[in-house]
Amino acid sequence: WKIVLGALDLPTGYGAVFRLFYIGQFINQVLPANIGGDIFRTWSVFREGTKILRALMAVALDRLVALVGLALLVVPGLYFLTGVTDDATPFWILFALVLGVAAGVVLFLALGVLTLPGRLLAVFGLGGLMAWITEASILARAVLMKWRTAIPVIALAVAVHGLAVISILVLAEGLGIPLAAGAAFALIPPVILASVIPISYAGWGVREGAMVVFLGYAGMAPEAAIGLSLLFGGVNFLVSLPAAIFWLGASELRAHNN
Repeated sequence: WKIVLGALDLPTGYGAVFRLFYIGQFINQVLPANIGGDIFRTWSVFREGTKILRALMAVALDRLVALVGLALLVVPGLYFLTGVTDDATPFWILFALVLGVAAGVVLFLALGVLTLPGRLLAVFGLGGLMAWITEASILARAVLMKWRTAIPVIALAVAVHGLAVISILVLAEGLGIPLAAGAAFALIPPVILASVIPISYAGWGVREGAMVVFLGYAGMAPEAAIGLSLLFGGVNFLVSLPAAIFWLGASELRAHNN
């Protein structure tokens, strides 16, 4: 996220970025819809004096890069998937996911230079909306169309999701649940994607359902998949708890300054 902020001319120190991001993760764990933390981060950037669109894009691009990293992690997993199940359904679902992400990102970046969409929307009196979209696309290009920012942020996104998969493999090993590494790297990324859809508390329920469906393709029993998912969610919650200290400490400091 610090790289994204820097690319948008919003330089922020490592300590502040870590604190805001960590607090955002904690908020996402305790509030519904998985967007409370994003709202907190957006507001924190906005109140430093930047425009609202730039503050929104600072967080939205962090999410977009995470989605790109997730899609890239799925690609090598598609190869392993053919060896763990004869059912072609998950392969085509994940292939469509990767293709959709790629097409969506390319289209969004192109909107910053295309003029036809703006003319079409202007006909319907939506020229102002297109101006916002165009500016958002230009901001996205500042991050994803420059190698010095695109390569490190995408590499870090892939690494973060890869560590999540590895943590699930470790938990499965501890529970005595058989789970091949290839199958995990193919089937866990869509579970992660499902868990961030803003329709639940920190992904609870949605993640368990996705675990049952996708790990079922690898032969995992539903009760084992649910148990593994619950343990993974519990670990995420425990890891986020120390952020409450940062949040309360910052609140007390602001109250003292006021």
